[in-house]
Amino acid sequence: MLADYTRDSQSTPNSSTKGFSLTEVLVILALLSLLITLTLPNLSGLKERENHQYIASQLEKIIKLGREHALYQQATVTLCPTTNQILCHSNWQQPLMLFLDKNQDNQRNINETLIATLNPTPLNLTWNRGNHLSFYGENGLAASNGTLTLCSAKLNQQFILNRQGRLRKTDQPCTLMR
Repeated sequence: MLADYTRDSQSTPNSSTKGFSLTEVLVILALLSLLITLTLPNLSGLKERENHQYIASQLEKIIKLGREHALYQQATVTLCPTTNQILCHSNWQQPLMLFLDKNQDNQRNINETLIATLNPTPLNLTWNRGNHLSFYGENGLAASNGTLTLCSAKLNQQFILNRQGRLRKTDQPCTLMR
């Protein structure tokens, strides 16, 4: 009985179980590498689209936040590009600041509250009404209708603000590229 048990445990594997040949493994590896090579360019475009959509979402939120603060506090709220969170610049490629502009001078003074900031780089951002966007609590926008255009190499989005400060988004081609 003991001899039978030992003989069964040392028997050769079943000849019907078989592994992959070297040729089959090489063919599968070649197909996988081809598939990876073809999908990599699409993945980089996906990352760019995701980044653009994130910045567009953040930009929409900061615009709506500015309008809400202006309406709620019945005060002027300004969105503008800045390098030091004090002075407004005309280069919309700089980080943005949203602040309560009590004296309506389009510059943030020491007693004026910084509401939010946003860094939209590396996307191209332009505002067709100057170096700042101001919301007045009782009147809406300081200017007439305006368009804030957000562009990247392949993607674009326009935020159109009406006189009351209401926002509408479109996907028009970027014509304001710098």
